[in-house]
Amino acid sequence: MTLPVRLLIFLGPLLFVPLSATAPATAQSCTGSATTGFNCLRDDGNAAVGTVFSASESGARRNVSLTLIEELVEEEAAPSGGGDLADGLELFASGGYGWHDYDTKNVLGQDGDRFSGVAGASYRGDFFLVGLALDIGLTDADIASGGGSREEDEYGAQVFGTVFPIDNFFISGGARIAMLDIDTRRNVTTSSNVARGATDGIKYGLTGGVGYNLPIADATVVGFSGWLAWERTEVDGYTESGATAVGGGSADAPNLRFEDDNINTLDGILRVEVAHALRLDSVLIVPSARFDYVHEFQSDTRTIDASLPPDVAGDQTFISYRTNEADENYFRLGASLTAAFDQGTSITAGYSGDFGHSWREEHVVLFGLSHRF
Repeated sequence: MTLPVRLLIFLGPLLFVPLSATAPATAQSCTGSATTGFNCLRDDGNAAVGTVFSASESGARRNVSLTLIEELVEEEAAPSGGGDLADGLELFASGGYGWHDYDTKNVLGQDGDRFSGVAGASYRGDFFLVGLALDIGLTDADIASGGGSREEDEYGAQVFGTVFPIDNFFISGGARIAMLDIDTRRNVTTSSNVARGATDGIKYGLTGGVGYNLPIADATVVGFSGWLAWERTEVDGYTESGATAVGGGSADAPNLRFEDDNINTLDGILRVEVAHALRLDSVLIVPSARFDYVHEFQSDTRTIDASLPPDVAGDQTFISYRTNEADENYFRLGASLTAAFDQGTSITAGYSGDFGHSWREEHVVLFGLSHRF
C-alpha cells in the first residue's frame, strides 16, 4: 500500500540539480555576465548576446525511499484487526505536482512547476520485494528577469528491490534510466527577439540504503535508515536559432552554440520516520512523517561553454561562465496518509519539501492508488 508514496518520493520533486554562478569567466573579446548580458567585440562588429542560460541549468535530484515502514505498521496492527502481509503481486499508479523557486545570483534564477506520474508492479516474497515502474515528468520553468523559459520532458524506467535478512532490518536499492527532451527560449534583448534551443539528454541513477524499523508500541513504528543516491545527467550540445542581430551594426545574430554538458551528483541521506496504524471498520488508516538530513558529497562547480558563430574572418568567439558549488547541507520534511482497505486497495496522499537550503525552495504534493492481489 505504500509503494506509490515511496516511488513518488523517488520520482517527485524536489530535488533538482542546483546551479548558480560565481564571477563569470568571460572569454576573449566578451564583457558582461550571464545575468546582465554579454557583449562581444568581433571583427564584424559588436554582438549583443543578452542574458545567458543553458538547457542543462536545472534537473531533478532523485532519492529512492523503499523503507516499507507503513507495511510493518500494518503487520503490527494485527491486534487491532489487521493481519500479516501476504506474499503476492501489487499494481500501483500515482501522480504528483511540484513547484520550485531558485533564487540564484550570477546565473539567472527560475521558478516553475512539474507534473509527474508513475505506474508499475511489485512482487513480495517471504524475505524480499522486487518491482519495476515507468515514469514521466513534465517541467515548465520561467527564467528570472524576463530571461526566457525552459521546458523539459522526462521519460524513465526503473527497477527496485528490498531484502529482509532479519526481522525489521532491510537493505534496499534501485536503478533508473531516463530520456530527456529539452526546449529553451532565451530572450536576447526583448521578448520579441528570442533564441530558441532544442536538445536531448539522458539520466542514470543508482540508490542504495539500509535501515531498521523499530516497533515501539501497539501499531506504532519508528524507522532509522541511511541512503546514498548517485545520479549522472548528460545533455547534448545544441545550437540556438531564431534570434536576430542587435547593436553595433553586427551582421551576426546572437544564437549561441552550447557544448555537451555532464552533471554528477552524490547525496547522502540520514532518515527518521514515524508511522502509526488506526483501524476504522474495514479500513486501516496509516499516517506517517519523515525527516531527512541531506549532505551533498558531489555537486561540483563546473564551466558552461558556449560560442557565437564564426565571424567574417572565420574566428570563433567563446563565452564561458562558472557555476557555483551547491549548498552541501539541508533537510527534507515529508508526510503521508494512507487508507488501506481490507479488499487490498490502498489510497495515499503525501507531501515532501526541501528546507534550509541557501537558494533553493522545492515542494511536491503526491497522490497514489495501489491494489494488492
